[in-house]
Amino acid sequence: MSRLKLKALMLGGLIAVIGMFLSNCFLAPPSPTVATLMFSDLVGPVGGQGEVKVSVVNMPGGGLSALVVGSESVPGAEDWLGLQYDPAQFQVTELRGINGFQILATHIDNLMGEVRFVAVKPTKGVVDGDVVLMVGNRLGGANFEFQVQKANLQLLDANGNSITVYNVAIGQAPPYYVKGGRG
Repeated sequence: MSRLKLKALMLGGLIAVIGMFLSNCFLAPPSPTVATLMFSDLVGPVGGQGEVKVSVVNMPGGGLSALVVGSESVPGAEDWLGLQYDPAQFQVTELRGINGFQILATHIDNLMGEVRFVAVKPTKGVVDGDVVLMVGNRLGGANFEFQVQKANLQLLDANGNSITVYNVAIGQAPPYYVKGGRG
């Protein structure tokens, strides 16, 4: 094989390798492989209605069938900690079950910026999808983050077993963030 053909072959191989590497840069990130409970970003215009979705990905045991947000931080103590938010920026007005989930109990404290709830799905569980929609009023455009401690969450699968191995992803409230990315 001539040197020119060898150089052309090597250059072609190098271009192919670089192309394969760069093509992976533009692909969507891989979906989580570990069970994940997600609280979305706050979506909604300042001065209007805002929404936060609670979703799950890769839930084991036939899927999520019960979710408790807010449990006693210390057994016997009266302080319960749920999903916390900045009450000067967002105030929760309603919780709705999605995909067959029903809200059995709620506690909304817009003075302290905390919401607690129990959601269950009496039929089969949800492996991937939305389970709860938090609706409220978007009062301000400041950045803030939602907060929740994993110790204050309880998840049950479709067989009634605790789901103990999972990640928690918590959204933010970007300023002036609205559906469709317009703001």
